[in-house]
Amino acid sequence: MKKISITVLLSCLLILSVKNVFAQQIEISGGLTQKVLLGQQKDVFNPAIGYELGLNHHVNDYRMAHSLNYGLNFGLFNLNRVINDEGYSSQYQQLFETKALFRYDYFINDHISLFSGGEAGFQFINLKSDQKVVISSQRATKVFTKAILAPQIGVNFELNPNLAIYYKLTYDLGYYIGDQPDWGGLTSKWNHLLTNSAGIRVKIRTGFY
Repeated sequence: MKKISITVLLSCLLILSVKNVFAQQIEISGGLTQKVLLGQQKDVFNPAIGYELGLNHHVNDYRMAHSLNYGLNFGLFNLNRVINDEGYSSQYQQLFETKALFRYDYFINDHISLFSGGEAGFQFINLKSDQKVVISSQRATKVFTKAILAPQIGVNFELNPNLAIYYKLTYDLGYYIGDQPDWGGLTSKWNHLLTNSAGIRVKIRTGFY
């Protein structure tokens, strides 16, 4: 009986120590994003400005100078066609992204952390035009799908344990599944973009492991 009591006591102490080591938090992030096309499409479309929103599970081990994050990122962008010889262009692509995320943060000190990771998911593309004659109604309602793999690196500026400002540099490698937008000239199904993002991260503690 005494041995059982000691075992139970040691088990409770172990659980309590683990609770004090691992923190579980929900991380909400959002910011502005610029996407710049690379390769042969660089001369066809202007850089895109859009918004991204992330919802992640944040795990912090207080014994180590690192944390892990995984969850989902969403993005909404407009990609404008380059101005034509007449001095204007009414055509653009409307992009919606949904991607799974994994991120590893390494803390240099209490205020700065470096991170690396990646995203994988899909981008859904609608062709749009300010002039109905430029694009048919059938073409305007068609949704094109692109698979995306996006490794990333960046830095967090930790204002406090629950709030940070981030900068992120991402290389987006995309491949059109099925048809791809042409607008008069087919390009490769492969798509390369360089993405710059900046925004804020807010961590909300939900309990302990």
